[in-house]
Amino acid sequence: LQYGRDIVLFSKAPQQGVEIKAVFAAGPSIGLVAPYYVDSGDSNFLVSVNEPFDPNNPRHTVGNILGPGNLFQGVGQSNVQLGGNIKAALNFELGISKNSVSGFEVGFLTDAYFREIELLAGAENQAVFPTIFITLFYGSRK
Repeated sequence: LQYGRDIVLFSKAPQQGVEIKAVFAAGPSIGLVAPYYVDSGDSNFLVSVNEPFDPNNPRHTVGNILGPGNLFQGVGQSNVQLGGNIKAALNFELGISKNSVSGFEVGFLTDAYFREIELLAGAENQAVFPTIFITLFYGSRK
């Protein structure tokens, strides 16, 4: 969710040209943090176990991990993390014709959460996630 403002920097002609807008927005962020599952085996690899990764578990050493768990495994055990986001961008709307809209938006988005999010065991955890993005759009007006 975001609430924001567009500021027109350069207007375009009705039929052709480029309209450039500065876009600023902010809002709440909701993150779902699911445990990371791994498929691991014993020393003989006779038995395979699929369980959440734990760096203190002797089966979860580099030599014993056979691969990652299933794609959506652990989603039911997710924890909700609350935070906020801020977006700043430039929007370029191209005037091909009066009835069509096309262009792109390029900008910067930052999500910040109230506590650090563990993405990988043993890695440095962060609470702020900056992103650079580009959005392409094409459509029509009625």
